[in-house]
Amino acid sequence: MKKLTKISLIMGTALFLPLMAEAQVLEAIPEDDDINFARHQDVYSNESNDALPEYHLGSTMSGTSGLITIPTPDYNEKTQVIISGKGSKSDYKMNNNGQKIKHTKDESIVALRYNPKPEFELSATNLHYKRTNDANIKNLESDDNVTSFGMKYTAGNDGKNYCFGFNFAPMSSEDMNNLDIEQLEHMRNIYFSFSEEITDRLSGYVNIGTSFTKKQTIWLNNADSIEIDKKNIVYGGFGVEYQVASSMALFGEFKVANYRDFEAYQNNPDRHRAHVGVRFGNDNIQLECIGMNITGDDPNLVIGGAIGF
Repeated sequence: MKKLTKISLIMGTALFLPLMAEAQVLEAIPEDDDINFARHQDVYSNESNDALPEYHLGSTMSGTSGLITIPTPDYNEKTQVIISGKGSKSDYKMNNNGQKIKHTKDESIVALRYNPKPEFELSATNLHYKRTNDANIKNLESDDNVTSFGMKYTAGNDGKNYCFGFNFAPMSSEDMNNLDIEQLEHMRNIYFSFSEEITDRLSGYVNIGTSFTKKQTIWLNNADSIEIDKKNIVYGGFGVEYQVASSMALFGEFKVANYRDFEAYQNNPDRHRAHVGVRFGNDNIQLECIGMNITGDDPNLVIGGAIGF
């Protein structure tokens, strides 16, 4: 399965890069209605005729509208309620007391978004994760849910737009210790994103943000306790999205995160990740296929979709 996943991701990346290279510079706003982007519909102000932020039906790993992990500026006049979901299953190996143990991680994300106004988005996201291992070591296994709540506000004009917002999941110390560090990034964050239309089919995005834990008290078996200070993750990245056809869009991200507050990352606090994806559909229903961490040791294939009402 892992070999098949890597082959699929390499083929997707090979398709993605030449399509970007062939993009042409937009010299004028198209006069016809043939270009109806699957990821968005350009909306123009009746008063100023300035291009307003774009609309994504698909969601990020946080449940907000956007690419893969980057929330994007979105002006949603078409649907008020959107339901999205993603699922993945991956295998990886970890060393435990000198022994290599195979771990299996199942993860599913269900998100509900609501737009009371076109530029204002509210979201609720449930993450369910399950980990097992072939050595049946119970303290390395988990099966739990975490729910986060988010808000995003979008503004901008003339093809240059920005958004800011947050996602927050109330968590116990046990929840935080069970989550992967990437899951923590998705469920508790504050962010700012900027977008610009490069051509009529190609858009670029820049994103910065921070994720955070909380001050924790860990109780030991002898009734003693350890106080752990709040820890922060600082990250940034950029993304691109290319509209292949009226019902298909390719997109990719490159992100850098700093984990200097975490003891396990003291020797190498910076981590780089690359993700690619494709979405098929229209303004009301979409399917997506995403390759996570395609340059890392453990790439992961995520399948999902979204429907708007």
